[in-house]
Amino acid sequence: VKGDPVLLILPAAAQNLFRGDRITFYLSRYADRKLASAGEVLASVVVEGGQPFNLPPLITNASVQLARRGFPPPFLQSAGYNAPQVQSVIAQLTRLRGKYRVAAKASFDLYPHSGGVVYDFSLSPVHA
Repeated sequence: VKGDPVLLILPAAAQNLFRGDRITFYLSRYADRKLASAGEVLASVVVEGGQPFNLPPLITNASVQLARRGFPPPFLQSAGYNAPQVQSVIAQLTRLRGKYRVAAKASFDLYPHSGGVVYDFSLSPVHA
């Protein structure tokens, strides 16, 4: 990225390698800038209280949002999440009625050099 200081350079291969194959790769560059602040909502979904909640699509949407901002996709493949918060959100949703927003948030300030992502979660009522 012209004008941005480059902090992280990752090699990437776009093919499967077999014995005798020629190895080709390219370098991906990531500028040293904050991509998300701690507590920032990256994705959310409105759900109905008392209904089952499917967490993976919310995590996927948050990861897609970070990738669009310039976070290295290889580091998003093993995103973590705050398990006690997830358990709490799911337990609350089973007892509640009405519409609620479940939000996936950055657990800490995220830069390309963070090397990984952990998501926090919150639950709030949706007012009509």
